[in-house]
Amino acid sequence: MIEAAALIRLRGESHVPRVWIVNLWQSVIEMDYVAGSDLRQLWAVNSATPNYEAIDHRFAALLATEPESTTLGGAVVRLVQRTESIGVFPRDIHAGNVIVGAKTGRPYLVDFHLSYISARRTLPTQ
Repeated sequence: MIEAAALIRLRGESHVPRVWIVNLWQSVIEMDYVAGSDLRQLWAVNSATPNYEAIDHRFAALLATEPESTTLGGAVVRLVQRTESIGVFPRDIHAGNVIVGAKTGRPYLVDFHLSYISARRTLPTQ
C-alpha cells in the first residue's frame, strides 16, 4: 500500500489529509475528509460535457507558467516541492488530485497511490 506509506511519511503536513487508520489486511485507509472540490470539478462547472483532458492540460500549463507566483498554480508547485523534499514523489499530479478547501481556499494534494517513496526522509539540498 504505497498510498498509506506516502501519507504516513507526510503525517503532520497541512497540505495532505491526516491518516487515522491503516488496515493492510483489508487495504483500507481512513483519513480526514477534505471539504471542497477538485480542480476538475471547479473548472468544469459551466460545462455540460466537461473535457477533463483539456482541463488537465490547462492545469499543467498553469504549473509551468506560474511556479513562483502567489496564485493557485504557484501554491500547488510549492506543495509538490515540499512533498518531494520529504521524500515522497507524487507521479500522478493532475487537476483531479488537487482539492481546493471549501472554507480555506487552500489546495490539498490527494491520491498518492502511484508515488515513489525515497528511502531518505529528507533529501539533501544541492
